Amino acid sequence: MSWNVTLTDLDPSEVEAAAAKACRDFKANYSDDAEAILAMDEQMEAALNVVRFLMPRDVVGGGNVNVTLSGHANPGHKPRQGWANDYVAVHVSSAAVPEVPSLATLVVWAATRYGLHVSDEQALQVAGGAFIVLAPFVRQLVTPTVKQPQLEPLLAVEPSPTIQVHVAGADPARVADEVAKAVRRHPAAGTVDTGALTRHPVTAEPPPPPDPGKPSS
Repeated sequence: MSWNVTLTDLDPSEVEAAAAKACRDFKANYSDDAEAILAMDEQMEAALNVVRFLMPRDVVGGGNVNVTLSGHANPGHKPRQGWANDYVAVHVSSAAVPEVPSLATLVVWAATRYGLHVSDEQALQVAGGAFIVLAPFVRQLVTPTVKQPQLEPLLAVEPSPTIQVHVAGADPARVADEVAKAVRRHPAAGTVDTGALTRHPVTAEPPPPPDPGKPSS
């Protein structure tokens, strides 16, 4: 039976009680395998003992901490076919956020370097004025340097004229010539190549082949 409890951003003095409650809440969801629950309870108690040992010793720095307790318990802590072997893991990490010196702090530091003394209020006033002066330069520094995708301009495409002509009662051999003449007479035919119509003239359909079952005359 696998188990896991996670606690985030807690004061070290609160971790032991919070971890014990989280373990009780986790166990309350299981009641199907008494032997596995007993083994899990023993693992949780061992993990809590590690937490009790670590918290007072400040081994991950001051401030709040993140704690994760996890494990896998088989009945009697004996390996079972098809199940993971027993293990217990305790993970403790600092939840502190690194301090970033403010502009006012830098003003105090710079003044001290030159043997000057400034109050906190004076430092804030100087920092505010410096920010107003430096803001345009800072804005340039934090502007994304990734170039925006450059789109190729689309070439202008002139619309092709649509021409419709009607030729009726023409000899099939002269259809191409008649169509070419009609196209040339159309008012929008200034750029139409009518030579393409006459370069491949339509010929009359050939006569049907003779019927092999009919005697030739």
